[in-house]
Amino acid sequence: LVTDVQGGDPTKYADQIYDLLRNTPGTANVYSAVSSLQPQVELTFDREKARALDVSLGTATTAARAAFGGAIATQFETADGLEQVQVIYPRENQTSLAEVANIPIRAANGNIVHLGDFSAMQWSPAPPLITRVDRNTVVDISANVAPGNTLSNVQKAFQQRLKSITLPENIVVRPRPLGQQDLMGQTLAGLGGSLILSIVLVFLLMVALYNSYRSPLIILFSVPVAAVGALGALALTRETLNLFSLIGTILLVGIVTKNGILLVDYANTLRERGKNKLEAIQESAFTRFRPIIMTSISVVAGNFPLALALEPGSSVRSSLGVVVIGGILSSLILTLVLVPIMYMILAPEHFHATHKLEDDDGGADAGAAHGNGKPHGMETPPEPVPSTA
Repeated sequence: LVTDVQGGDPTKYADQIYDLLRNTPGTANVYSAVSSLQPQVELTFDREKARALDVSLGTATTAARAAFGGAIATQFETADGLEQVQVIYPRENQTSLAEVANIPIRAANGNIVHLGDFSAMQWSPAPPLITRVDRNTVVDISANVAPGNTLSNVQKAFQQRLKSITLPENIVVRPRPLGQQDLMGQTLAGLGGSLILSIVLVFLLMVALYNSYRSPLIILFSVPVAAVGALGALALTRETLNLFSLIGTILLVGIVTKNGILLVDYANTLRERGKNKLEAIQESAFTRFRPIIMTSISVVAGNFPLALALEPGSSVRSSLGVVVIGGILSSLILTLVLVPIMYMILAPEHFHATHKLEDDDGGADAGAAHGNGKPHGMETPPEPVPSTA
């Protein structure tokens, strides 16, 4: 969680934002480039003492650097590749100047001396790093996400707390470019736009195929019921709404509409044969129930291994399978209820054999034009003309 404060003189307000971030639930190891200076030990050698002890300053510097920065002592080959042995002081011994002074060093004459015998040490924190972007001073304030928390929740809590303080208009607080927060925002914006575009494209495709706006609108009511199952499955499995679960949500738009297509298309076919709306949708639900069950079970079975995450490292992608399975199961149950209801509400009373739904007045006029208001396709056939020999 990295936040940039820039514009004007951000150092005056960095401490306020640092306190806000430190008090935000779910943050750990909060760091500010202004107030939290990096610890540093300044090491000064006494050359006269080093010459008297016959110690090389280069050897002493290498020993001090190896103790706190680590040094590769050796390396060996294993079945997993080349392994290195790094020698470094324990972490608990890296914060005491007395431990630094006790670092043993071998002199040129073979004697063992200690670093503190010919050097002086004192704490000297490193000066703050001033970063400028487009001639504006930028202060970095960062924090780790504590275990058991998610980046999106911590970011939301921090933004709510940020509204409680008043900042000048020239002071901007925003996620660091190409940081975790910035990438998360780009992902949500991109996938959100893709979800809306997928719904629009599916609708326009069905409008072109059905030559109607009402039938595709009725079919699209199968998408919200799939979202109910997708979110419910994430809640039951304790998965998060991440990149893979959003991809699964986009896949559901194309998968679950097939249930509505099966119902509405066959209902329209039955209405061509003279049935009314209620009879047509009832018979369509009864006839198409088996194909809907078969296709739904096949999709669930295909995504079941992905949701179980049996392979090492595949748990990251398991939310995709969970979303698809939950959306398919909820669509299987709720589509058979919601789509027929919406069909009874939105579908007009009269239907033409060209699969084109019209309003009641247009349908009545068309029926009258075909003869005494009888449904299309059921006119009285003309009497045969007697032939003359």
